[in-house]
Amino acid sequence: MLYSSNNLNFLCEKLSHHLSSPLDNPFQREVIVTQTMGMEMWLKTNLAHKQGVVAHVQFMNPNGLLWELQKLLLTDNQQINAHTIRFKLFALLDSNDFKAKFPEVAKYYKDNHLKRIQLASKLTTLFDHYQVFRPEMVEGWESDALQNKDSAAEQWQQWLWKRLQLESQKSIVQKLVEAINQRPDEVKEHFPRISVFALTTGNTFHLQLLKKLSEITQVDMYLQLPSAEAEHKNPLLKSMGLKTKELRDLVEEHYQKPMPFEPHLNGQTTTLGKLQSQIVENKAREEAFTDDGSIYINSCYTPVREVECLYNFLLNLFEQDKELQPSDILITTTQLDKYVPYLRAVFRNAPVRLPMMISGATSNTEDSIVSALEHIMRFSTDDLTAERVMSLLEQQRIQQRMGIEDTVYVRDVLQKANIRFGIENNKEDDTVYVSWSYGLDKLLLGYAMYTDQEFGIDGDLTLYPYQDAEASASYDLLRLKAFVDKLQAIQEEKEKPRTLEQWKTFLLEVMDYLIFYDDFNKDDRASVNDIYRALNYIGKIEYDQEVPFEVFLEELDTNFFLDVREVKLNTGNMTVTKPYAVKGIPYKVVCILGLDNDVFPRQDRYMSFDLLGEEYKLGDRSLKETDKSLFLDLILAAQQKLYISYIGQSVKNNAVIPSSIVTDSLVNYLSIPELITKQPLHGYSRQYNKDNPKLFTYLYGESGVEKPTLKERTSPKEKSQHETSIKEFLAFIKDPVEWYFHHVLNIYYEGLKEELPEHEVFELDNLQTWIVKNDLMTLTEEEEKDYLLKYKKEGKLPLGISGEVELEKLKKEIEPIKSTYSRLVNGRQEKHVDIKITINNTILSGIMGGIFDREFIAYAVSTSKYSQKKYKALAYVQALLLAQKGYISRAVFIDKDGAEVPLPIEPSTVEDKLNTLLRFFDEAHSNLFIFTIKAFEKTRERVKIVHPETEAEARIRMVKENFWNEAYPYEKEGVFPDLYLRKIIEDPAYEEFGEHHVAQIIRFGNTLNL
Repeated sequence: MLYSSNNLNFLCEKLSHHLSSPLDNPFQREVIVTQTMGMEMWLKTNLAHKQGVVAHVQFMNPNGLLWELQKLLLTDNQQINAHTIRFKLFALLDSNDFKAKFPEVAKYYKDNHLKRIQLASKLTTLFDHYQVFRPEMVEGWESDALQNKDSAAEQWQQWLWKRLQLESQKSIVQKLVEAINQRPDEVKEHFPRISVFALTTGNTFHLQLLKKLSEITQVDMYLQLPSAEAEHKNPLLKSMGLKTKELRDLVEEHYQKPMPFEPHLNGQTTTLGKLQSQIVENKAREEAFTDDGSIYINSCYTPVREVECLYNFLLNLFEQDKELQPSDILITTTQLDKYVPYLRAVFRNAPVRLPMMISGATSNTEDSIVSALEHIMRFSTDDLTAERVMSLLEQQRIQQRMGIEDTVYVRDVLQKANIRFGIENNKEDDTVYVSWSYGLDKLLLGYAMYTDQEFGIDGDLTLYPYQDAEASASYDLLRLKAFVDKLQAIQEEKEKPRTLEQWKTFLLEVMDYLIFYDDFNKDDRASVNDIYRALNYIGKIEYDQEVPFEVFLEELDTNFFLDVREVKLNTGNMTVTKPYAVKGIPYKVVCILGLDNDVFPRQDRYMSFDLLGEEYKLGDRSLKETDKSLFLDLILAAQQKLYISYIGQSVKNNAVIPSSIVTDSLVNYLSIPELITKQPLHGYSRQYNKDNPKLFTYLYGESGVEKPTLKERTSPKEKSQHETSIKEFLAFIKDPVEWYFHHVLNIYYEGLKEELPEHEVFELDNLQTWIVKNDLMTLTEEEEKDYLLKYKKEGKLPLGISGEVELEKLKKEIEPIKSTYSRLVNGRQEKHVDIKITINNTILSGIMGGIFDREFIAYAVSTSKYSQKKYKALAYVQALLLAQKGYISRAVFIDKDGAEVPLPIEPSTVEDKLNTLLRFFDEAHSNLFIFTIKAFEKTRERVKIVHPETEAEARIRMVKENFWNEAYPYEKEGVFPDLYLRKIIEDPAYEEFGEHHVAQIIRFGNTLNL
C-alpha cells in the first residue's frame, strides 16, 4: 500500500498502526527502510512513544535492502565497495594501455599521484551516478555502444568501465527480479513486511524492486509530499517543488498510480499557518499577510551577530511560552562547522544557559583527537616554520601529550630567539641564524648557563646563548626540542612509500606518539574506538601496492577527516544539525542560520568530463533544486515559529548584501512591509530595548539593560594625596587614551594574536628601526661592527649584505641628530637623578636622565611629523619636572634634521604648567580624556561649516572625523589603526562628545607647547 501526506506525524501514526498488527511468526523481524540517519532516529523515538516498546525492528537504507536481497538470492553476491573501485581506477589510469590510448587525459595527472587519485575518486562517484541516472548508457557500454560517438570524455570513461568488470545495478536488479519470481516463499520468509518511510529521493531500480516485492510480500510505502496535486499552482511550490514533483512522478511511474494523499492542515490562523495551508492546498496567495511574529527574518553583519540575535529570539520565546521545551526547537544550517564555534561561544557564556545538542558535525571539528591527528598528518617539511609548529603545539591534545605548560611563554621565546624556518639552513646566506637547529642550541645553552658571552658550536659558527629562560618555565623549552625532533622524524617517515595498511599502522602510531587521550575517560575511549572502526575499511580495499603519503592523505580526506558524526535527535535539548539530516521532521520552532546569497541554494557545477551535465533528465541530481526543496520542507516543518537569518549587511562599508533567492521568494510572496529586521553591528547598540519591539537583547547587561558606557565603568577617586611614578605620568602625556585603558580600565587591546614570522628579517619595521637608531646614537665605529654581527644573529637586522646596507642607511639618517647631540654633549657625562615632586595632591617620583651639567638634552630619531611632536612634548614635560626641582636651567630638543629647538622653561610658568597637566591627569582617572595630536591640529584648522550646523558643531564634526580616520585608517596609508580610539567610537558614551571636550583638547595641546 502507498500512503502519502504532508504530515509526518500522520504517516508515523499509520506505520505504528500497521506494526501493531503482529506478523505470523513472532520471531520474524520488521524491516523499515529510511534514507537519513535523522529520520531513523526520529522514527525510533516516536514509534516507542506510540507503542511503548519497539523490538526486533531492523532499519536500513534502500541500498542496504538491495544488498540483503543479493546475499539471499544471488550466488555471485560479492559486494565491491567504492574504496576498492577507486583504487582499481587509480591503477588503470596508470596503465600503459590507457596512457597510450588516451594521452590527453593522462597528461593531466602525469607523474602526479595526488591528481590521479582525485580523478579516480571523481570517476568512482560518476560511475555510481551513471548507473542510477543513465542506466541505458552504461548498458550500451557493455557492448561497446557509445551514447555519443563524438564525445572524447565518454570514450575514455567507457574504456575504464569495461576494464573494471563491474556488474551494473540494472543487471543486478534484473537478476533479483528473476530470483524473486523463482523463490517467492523464501523472500516472504525473510521479509514478511517491509515499510518504506519518507523517501526523499527516487531511484528507478529501488522502486522497481519494491514493486516486485509488493507482489510477493507486504510492502507499505509512506511518502511525505507538500501537496496533493501534481501540477503546482502555488508560487512557492512552483519555484521550490521540482524535486518533490519528480519524486511523485517516479513513484507513480514505477510503483503505484494514482497516488492517494491525505492533507493535514494545522488550523492555525497565524501568517505561518496560512502560508503552510496555501502550500498544502496548492493555492495562490489569497489574502494579505500580517507581521504577527510567526515568521521572523534577521539581516546581520557577521555570523557571531547571527548567533547572538538567535539567542535573544529563543530566550524571548521561552519567556513568552512557559510550555515550550528545548526539545521543541531545531537550529539548522548548511554551514554547521562554521557556526558551531559561535554557537558554543555565545550560548555557553550567555546569562541564561539554553541546552543544545550539536549533531552531524564533521569529526575534525573542535579540539578532538581526529582534529589533532589531521593537523599532524597535514604538516609537511615546508610547514616547519615557527608559527606553524606553535599552531600544532597549541592544539590542546598535542600540548597535553608533550607536557607543555605555557605555550604563550614558548611563543614569546621563539620570537625572541629568532627561530623562523628550516632545520639546518645555510651558512653561506646566513639563514642558519634563523633555523630550528641554531635557535634550539641557543635555548639549550641559555638554559645550561647564564652568560652573554659568544660561544662557538660548529667550526666558525658562533651564537649568543638565550638569556631569558625562566627557571619555572624552562622545562617547556626542553619539551619543545623533543617535539620538534619528533616532527622531523615523522616528516622523514612520510617520504617512504607504503601500502595502505602500512600507512594505517603509521597513522595509529603517530596518534599514540603525539596525541593525548585518556583510556579511563569514557568520551576519549569512545573516540579512539570510533577511529579504529572508521579506519577498518582500509583492510578491505583490494589494493596491495605501495603508494606515496599524499595518496593516503587524500584517502583520509575523503573517508576519515571529513566523516560526519552520528546525528542525535530527541535528546531533550535544542537540536543543532544540518537540514538534510532532519528533512521533513516537524518542530514547534525551526531556526535557519546562514541563508546567505552565495551559499544557499548551492549551485550545480559539472566537471568537463561529467556526462550528466550534458542534458538534465527526470530524477537527475541537482544541488540547487535539492536545496530549494529542502527550504520548502523547513517551512512546512515549523509548527509555530519560523526563524531565518543571513549576512545582509557589510561590516566594511555597511552596504546591503542580497539575501538568498529562497528568502527573497518567501519575502516577496508574503509582501509584509519591513518583515526583515536589520540588526545593529554591535550587541550593545543603543537601538536595543527602545521603540522597535524586534530589537531587544538579553546578552549585554541584566535583562537587556544597556551595556555600561566607558564613563559608567569608572568612579571618581577620593581627592586624597597619592603617589604616581613619573613613568606613568609620561605615559599619560604620550597617549591619554591608551593610558586610560591600561591604567584605569586595565584593558589591553593589542589586536589579534601576532603570528610568528616565517621568514628572516628583510626590512626593519618602525619599532625595530627606532630601537636600532637609538642604539646607534651612542655607539662608536668599533662598537658598530660587533653590533652588526650580534644583531644579525639575533634577528634584529637583515641577513647577509642587506644588514650592512640597512645599518649604513640608518646611520646616515641619524647623522644630523648624532652630530648635534655630540656637539652639545661635548664630552660631558650624562647625569641621572632620583626625584620626588609634590604638586597639589599628587606625588611624582622616579629616575630621570638626559642631564648634562645644568642642561637637559633630548632628541627623537623618528622621522614622522606626529612622532616628532609627541617626543618633543614628552621632552618638554620632562624639562618642566627637572626645572621645577632646580636641576636644569636650559633645555634643548634636537629634531630629525639636527636642529636645536629650545624648550621654554621660564621659572614663572613651570609651576602653572605642571599644575594644569596634573589636573588633566587626576581628572582622567575618573573621566575619559580623548586627545590625539592630530585632533589638536584639527582644532587649529579653518572651520568648514556645512549648512545648517554652527561653527562649534562644525569643529566637533571635524575632530570626530579625525578620530574616525585614526581608528579606521585607509590601508594604503600604511598606518596602523588605533584600537583604543576604535573602542571609544563604538561605545555609546561617544555620542556625548561635544564642545566641552574640544575645549579640553585645545587647552591640553597648548599646555604641552604643541
